[in-house]
Formats: sequence, C-alpha cells, structure tokens
Amino acid sequence: MVPSLWRRLFQRHPEYQKLFSGFADVPPEALSTNPRLGAHAMSVAYAITSLVDTLDDADCLVELVRKIAISHSRRPVTVTNFEHTMAVIVDTLKDRLGSKMTPAATAAWEKTLKLVVNVVADVFKEVRRD
Repeated sequence: MVPSLWRRLFQRHPEYQKLFSGFADVPPEALSTNPRLGAHAMSVAYAITSLVDTLDDADCLVELVRKIAISHSRRPVTVTNFEHTMAVIVDTLKDRLGSKMTPAATAAWEKTLKLVVNVVADVFKEVRRD
C-alpha cells in the first residue's frame, strides 16, 4: 500500500515531492526504487500501524500523533499537506481493499485521520509561534 500511497500523493500534488529533500529531484518514474522514499514510506507505515494499535488508548494515540507533528513542525509542512495526505490514505485503502473497505470502515478511518489532522494543527499552533 505504501508505494501506491506516495505515487498517488505526488500525482495529485506534485509540488509535495519538493518538501522531501532526500528525493525532491528524483524523476517520478524513479521514485519507486528510491531508497530514501522507501525508508520514509516504511516510517509512515509503522506510524499508521501504531495508530491502529492504540485506537483503544486515546491518550497514547494523541501522544504518538503529537510526536509526529513536532518532528514535522521543523519542516515546511502545513496542516493542509496533512489533510491531503490523509485523504490519499483513505483513497488508497479503498482501492487496495475494494469491497472490504466498507462505508463503516471508511468512516472509522476518516474519523481517526481527522483526529490526526486536528492534533497536528494544535501542535503546529503551539510550536510555530511566529
């Protein structure tokens, strides 16, 4: 799922690739074999797995997202970037899972990822006091 997620994100928002210094100038056709994108993709996959694993512990889930947000606050990333990425995650899950991605599952993912965006927005406000 992860490579298709990045492919879809960069197709919808090609300007986002420039946000990643490790593969900002890699031609789109070479991204699937780029080790830096592969490493980042794995980090994102682990983060998503951690979110799912902590769905029954809201405090822990929020702390995990806060850590992600703090690390991203030092980069030129916006809340809108996160919103777009969360939408791509849901769309990728729908494509990959087909009928197994039921309306209820879609709603659950959207609710969880909305929480992610809200926590990121709060952290960015706290940390980025410009």
